[in-house]
Amino acid sequence: MPPRVAPPKPNLDASSPYYVHPGDGPSFVTVTPLLVGSNYHSWSRSMKRALGAKMKLDFIYGTILVSLGHI
Repeated sequence: MPPRVAPPKPNLDASSPYYVHPGDGPSFVTVTPLLVGSNYHSWSRSMKRALGAKMKLDFIYGTILVSLGHI
């Protein structure tokens, strides 16, 4: 049997963009107004504000830097 290896410690740095708070989930971000097509601009602005508050906007823009510690 191979030796047991301890799992890596989770990233608990709340300032990291990779950090996910235990209370966060897909239904936690509530954006009003709901997207109906004709209100894309106001919905987009609200969504960007919500994702920015959670420091996740770089994932959407593709500008997140890959940390060598996560590879």
